[in-house]
Amino acid sequence: MKNIKFAAIVVAALFIHDAAADTHKIELGAALALTGNAAPFGTEELRGAQLAVAEVNARGKIQLSLKVEDTLSTGLGTVNAVRKLVEIDDLKTILGPTWLDSFQGALPIAERRGALLITPSAGISNFKSSPKVYPLVFSSYFNFEREITSLVENAGTTGVKRLAILFDQDPYFQAMRTFAKESASRLGIQLVFDQDFSSGEKDFRSIFQRLQRQKLDAVIFGSVDEGSVLAFLKQRQEMASSLRVLGTHDLDGYTGNSNFAGLLRGVEYVVPAEATRNFKDAYRARFKAEPLMSASNAYDAVLMLAAAIESGVSTPDQIAKYLSVQQFDTVTFGKTRFSTLGGIESGEFLMKKR
Repeated sequence: MKNIKFAAIVVAALFIHDAAADTHKIELGAALALTGNAAPFGTEELRGAQLAVAEVNARGKIQLSLKVEDTLSTGLGTVNAVRKLVEIDDLKTILGPTWLDSFQGALPIAERRGALLITPSAGISNFKSSPKVYPLVFSSYFNFEREITSLVENAGTTGVKRLAILFDQDPYFQAMRTFAKESASRLGIQLVFDQDFSSGEKDFRSIFQRLQRQKLDAVIFGSVDEGSVLAFLKQRQEMASSLRVLGTHDLDGYTGNSNFAGLLRGVEYVVPAEATRNFKDAYRARFKAEPLMSASNAYDAVLMLAAAIESGVSTPDQIAKYLSVQQFDTVTFGKTRFSTLGGIESGEFLMKKR
């Protein structure tokens, strides 16, 4: 009897060992901005991804891990991060890069290696003109056309008739500029000042002098460079404190930055509708902070990839096909699908005033 019991224990132990050995282990690449101007996005994306990985691993169907490379918030850094992940580490499924529309040099590298990218912080239409262009690249970011349209529409309903647009030359804001002008024209808002500036510009004094002569109702301002945003807000406080400033959700990332204390007072900007309570609660419990920027977008991206892998597909082409046809229940957008370009079309936006 003892021998029979011992044999049973051995068989059970072997079964448990084999079950653990059979767990499908997957390493995802992650090219995220952990330093530099895009770090408010990239650090949030890493946290969102970590939450998703923990959730997927708890389910037990597959075991995910992240191989993270810092893009340094530069074009060269992004290229190097993606090149290391796909060429040296031989990873074919990548979360990121952060701000891919600003740092597009990584796209041909991923394409040559047949790697799939899903960026949580880039407007898809900034680098894809048709579904045939970079077919293995997706974005779980907010639809920035809907964002800027919501911002201009709100301006129109709150009395703005004469508008200025001041965006830097980054591709993201130049696309925003196009949609802002189209929305203003459609709504009968007169665009009386439209100028771009170099990312990193620190002197807006002459622009403020020109703006003051235009009898404006509001100016829409945007820049990817923290220094430019800080300089603009400081000089606005000094020279044109009564000027109504409107902005995109990027400004929300500076609310906890002590350098911006008092400078955002009175500034209005559009923000996406909040992620679900469950995600926010989980984020707070782990990181003791509120989720900001693209944290939920990265969380959704990892869960989308996990759903594809759990379904039995494995190659980038198979994962891309899965992403293209499925509906996903996300914490950021609710139920949503990818567009034919590979971006998110749904999403609601709200106005916030500091």
